[in-house]
Amino acid sequence: MAWLNEWVRTIIILVFFAGFLELLLPSGNMRPMVQVLVGLFVLLLLLGPVSTVADLIRQQPGFGLPEIAETATDTLLKEGHKLEEQQFEQILTQYRINIEQQVLSLLKFQGSDNIKARVMVDIIDQPGADLGRLCSITVILESEQTETQQVEPEKISALLAEFYDLTADKVKVRWE
Repeated sequence: MAWLNEWVRTIIILVFFAGFLELLLPSGNMRPMVQVLVGLFVLLLLLGPVSTVADLIRQQPGFGLPEIAETATDTLLKEGHKLEEQQFEQILTQYRINIEQQVLSLLKFQGSDNIKARVMVDIIDQPGADLGRLCSITVILESEQTETQQVEPEKISALLAEFYDLTADKVKVRWE
């Protein structure tokens, strides 16, 4: 920190000297030349510490920074990848659950309140442009025999296929 105090003191002395020198000079041809010369000295003085730091960096690339342990970095990166995979799986699971709940809500909206159903959703789970795209839906309806006549699996299948923009063969609805 002493070098900073010395550097600031030198700049202040040079500026005072330049001002005093400018007062002593006559207003002739010599004055602009002295101003340019004093400006160059001030510029050199300001760039001095920058060149010193650049020389230190060139001589000591570490520049006093702590060394990073390679094994600790590798371990952290591996743990980060594991966490990323776990989070990816959690997102896909939650996505499947949300679609299953949405299908159940659509069934209730169609007037099938008393019918219990299990929904299985198949989505693309490989990273890429189609990630999360719905492949197929399977709905297994569970109810008493009297209610099976009121709900037609073909209508539910057509509704779900249209709602999720799937072909009819990708949506399967059956009684169990």
